[in-house]
Amino acid sequence: MSRYSRFFSLYHQAAKTEHWPYDGHGDLVADHTHGRTHSLRDLSTEELMAIERRIQELLDPNGDPANRMRRKVIGILAERGARLPNGKADMAHVHAWVAKYGYLHKHLNAYTVAELPKLVTQAEAITSSDIIAIRKHHG
Repeated sequence: MSRYSRFFSLYHQAAKTEHWPYDGHGDLVADHTHGRTHSLRDLSTEELMAIERRIQELLDPNGDPANRMRRKVIGILAERGARLPNGKADMAHVHAWVAKYGYLHKHLNAYTVAELPKLVTQAEAITSSDIIAIRKHHG
């Protein structure tokens, strides 16, 4: 797979939209680099990823609903203790929980947009059960 395949996939999707402001990908690169270059080859990996994120934002300003729901599940589990010492979510723990306790018993990224609301509800139920347990034992 080419280093630029994601870029061109996003670029071609965006170029089909009604208000796409660039005539070619070189114009987009020049705009992002403030005229320093028109070539993808002159970009660092970070610059290329930043342009890809920007195109994705232009394509979907509200974000992908599936990713928002996945992040919600991750956040719920991280708040419940699935955290690394540095404070970030322990993704190995999150993936293990989803595979073991998720209602479809599959990898988090394998859940579709239609399946994710039930998984989010399932993760939210953990928090509710924690609150009920605390009230029961600590009045």
